[in-house]
Amino acid sequence: MSSSSSSEAEHSLVTVARARRHPALSDINTTLLQEVLQAATEAVEDYCDREFEYRSRTEVHDGKDSDTLWLKVVPVSSITSITITEADGDTEALTISTDVVYNADTGAVTFGPDNGSTYTRWPDAYPRNVSVVYVGGYTTVPDAIQQAVILVTIQILKQSGSDQPIGWKSGSMGEDRWTKWEDVQLITPAVAALLAKHRRLEF
Repeated sequence: MSSSSSSEAEHSLVTVARARRHPALSDINTTLLQEVLQAATEAVEDYCDREFEYRSRTEVHDGKDSDTLWLKVVPVSSITSITITEADGDTEALTISTDVVYNADTGAVTFGPDNGSTYTRWPDAYPRNVSVVYVGGYTTVPDAIQQAVILVTIQILKQSGSDQPIGWKSGSMGEDRWTKWEDVQLITPAVAALLAKHRRLEF
């Protein structure tokens, strides 16, 4: 199990200008389009079980007594710190590139040949005992992902049939956030095909 924490605002993987290149979105109100693009981004990232935005983030993982720790967001640009906490509360900070090495493309973090720490495997002292601060994500979002977000955006607007898109909770626009997609099929076969190689596998 892993989780991430961030204070980042809601974001979209597709700009309004890029979205407007699609005929179905060319005349949509700008504010509405921004909101739906954010919602579509959330739906795509939920489906892929990962984020794509390039930024620094913190993840906490279960050690699981495994030899590999898998970061959720790739490609990994750099790892700032890795801290292991034992059951008694003692912590140990690992040295990047000596104690541990990582694969930027897969997000795999393993103990290196020059490891000088007290560990050779990720300890399973208790849940969420490994904290990793790193920079990952795409500086340029692949076109397939952007196209998937656009298709989901169109799906949302198509199924809404009004100025108030589906998934909107009770209240006026601006007061509520996109949180529920009950009874709505946003990930169509076409979207799934675009995202197939970008979905995160659970290890």
